Amino acid sequence: MQIQKLLIAVILLYCTFFFISCRKKSLSLEIKEIECKNLELKNATGTLQFNSCFNSKNNINQPLTQNIKIRFEHANKKACLDYLKLNAKFKTANGVNINNVTYKNEYLSSDPEVVLTDSYMEVLFTYTLSNQADANNLNTVEIELYSENEIQNRSNTVNLVVILACPLTTNNGIPYNVVQNVNVNSNTVNLSFADYSAEDGDIIDVYLNGDKVISSLTILNNPKFYTFTINSGTNTLVVIALNEGSSSPNTCQVQVNNGSGINLTPGLSTGQAINIKFQ
Repeated sequence: MQIQKLLIAVILLYCTFFFISCRKKSLSLEIKEIECKNLELKNATGTLQFNSCFNSKNNINQPLTQNIKIRFEHANKKACLDYLKLNAKFKTANGVNINNVTYKNEYLSSDPEVVLTDSYMEVLFTYTLSNQADANNLNTVEIELYSENEIQNRSNTVNLVVILACPLTTNNGIPYNVVQNVNVNSNTVNLSFADYSAEDGDIIDVYLNGDKVISSLTILNNPKFYTFTINSGTNTLVVIALNEGSSSPNTCQVQVNNGSGINLTPGLSTGQAINIKFQ
């Protein structure tokens, strides 16, 4: 009889422990799921891991396999970054897509290319071009990335533009990298600038033929309109991102001639620019 009582007590104790343990695990899983649903990646940067300007100036062929170090912050939610997924587009200076580029589009947090800390993640993104002409003509890599945890809770999507060409300078010596070259056949230049995403303090400068014509314009959702008189021949207008606001990238929308001619929304990092040639 005493043995039966002892056996019953052991069973009850085991069941109680098992029930509490399961409840604790369920509670932990629920908290993690809520946290990861609100994951926001921000302040993303991309840095090419070789000196393309040095190679270009010395007429040396660009390597077929190249590396970009991608880094972003994740608001101290390290446990939510089980996977990083990305899609990349490779373009010439004229915006023409370069095809047949191979790259890895999914990374685990434990992969050797990944460094994950309590505040940021770094990924060494490697891609290989199919021929030497494509490697020499590559100007821009546009990267779209997001993270997931094991139960497929996604973060926000981050758009990152990495310029591989050598920087240009304005007449007052400000360097910039062109994300997109656009040609417009028009004698009339009506421009509007707006923030096509949330208003977060994005600021731009605008240069006409190398001279600053708009200084430190904070763009808003409601567009601001400008009209410029251009000279005969070719004129160049450059829109440069001075910052990325409180949420990367700088989401400047540029409409030319009331949007009937062109509507540009590439997403810009600091120091990147849209180059518009008028003829």
